[in-house]
Amino acid sequence: MAVALLCYGPALTSSYGFSDDYPFLRAALRGELELGTTLAGGRPIYGLLIRYGFEPLGDIGDLRYLRLAGICGVVMLAFAFYRTLVSFGWSAAPSAFLATIILTLPSSQVYASWAIAALQVFAALSAYWAFRFAEGAGRARAAAAVGWMVVAITIHQSAAMCFWVFGAVALFAPETPPARQWHRFWRYGAIVLAALAIGFVVYRVGGALVEIDLGPGRSSLTADPWGKVQWFVREPLVNALNVVNLFPQQRIAAAVTAFIVVGLLAYFRGSAAQRAGQLSLALALLPLSYLPNLVVAESWASYRTQPALTGLVVFYVFLAAWGIRGVWTSAMSTAWLTAGLGAAALFSAGAAAYNVRVHVIAVQVRELAMMREQLAHAGLARARRVYVIGLDGEESWRVIAPGARYDEFGMPSSAKPWAPTAAVYLLLREIDPSRAELPIRLAPAGAPAPPPGAFVVDMRRLLDARPE
Repeated sequence: MAVALLCYGPALTSSYGFSDDYPFLRAALRGELELGTTLAGGRPIYGLLIRYGFEPLGDIGDLRYLRLAGICGVVMLAFAFYRTLVSFGWSAAPSAFLATIILTLPSSQVYASWAIAALQVFAALSAYWAFRFAEGAGRARAAAAVGWMVVAITIHQSAAMCFWVFGAVALFAPETPPARQWHRFWRYGAIVLAALAIGFVVYRVGGALVEIDLGPGRSSLTADPWGKVQWFVREPLVNALNVVNLFPQQRIAAAVTAFIVVGLLAYFRGSAAQRAGQLSLALALLPLSYLPNLVVAESWASYRTQPALTGLVVFYVFLAAWGIRGVWTSAMSTAWLTAGLGAAALFSAGAAAYNVRVHVIAVQVRELAMMREQLAHAGLARARRVYVIGLDGEESWRVIAPGARYDEFGMPSSAKPWAPTAAVYLLLREIDPSRAELPIRLAPAGAPAPPPGAFVVDMRRLLDARPE
């Protein structure tokens, strides 16, 4: 928790919202919170978390409490990973350093700095409990494991795949015979498959109850499996192989891949055929950890969809390092490896602190301050409506921060059409509640002249405040 607060403390001390936070908070304050989208998307429990998370909030500053929940969630996830490592025979110090890296992955950074995404981490925690029950014998424990996986899937399908990260720790525990590895894998696969089938039923029932168009990307299966495989290797897998580097490079991904393959072959035991089989099993877990995003038509590799994939990569790097360490038999090799893990954990924590502060908080706080400054103008008292000019096009908002990745890092909220009008409403409630019900309109593309009597909030001024 101390490491988490050092990395993510500014998310608690700063007052800001981020993208979807604004319309959800506005709807909650006005008693208009509709969660049909989460139900239609097969995430009814996520909808409940949103309802009970947003309804008690009073203003933008209160969003910090949801971010606190996200920080606590990633701490619990890291501790669950630590506990799993230790229970399967790994030493405390290396396990603690690995858990710290899990705590500071880009997916964890998103959970800690984005209120609406903070609730998704509880899908990963539910997956941990599914794994715990899957480790026991008996039908009752298997049913409980499926139940916990269904809970995870109906919160967030991508984060639910963290089950495979915990599963990999068990599958590749030291001195585990290959036959036992495959037995475990088939049991885990049956549990995940059963939960996914139930989750699909929940999705279809939700879609029948709520007629909301989620778009073809999320509501249909991919029609190009080979193209999807190529996309997986080219984008999400490259992201994961770069671990905490937000701006991935192919050469880093290639180097990490070579290290993992060579190191895993050194770590595994048995004949050449058995080692090749274990390597195939390890590599097969990578697409399985990203399965929900591979089967749908949409190709969007945001970091909040990658906690399981990147977590697996981190664990494989550790196993590979341990396998290469086995070439040297001196006691110093273990000490050096532990020290190297500690340095990696320190670097990962520093990268997380920088990313959250520079690519998220600084952008959102600067944007909100500019919006508040404009609304504090005396001309608002005579306005009959508010006319908001957002940022037009991806290239415009990419100059706000030192860099931008997906809709999570470096993106001001005013670049999304649904966010700036909601943010203006929330700020009006704080500045002048009597003006909060003014009609608020977002300028169409091209920013035509505002209608008569309109008070203009022009977010293009952010482009003039580009950081050096």
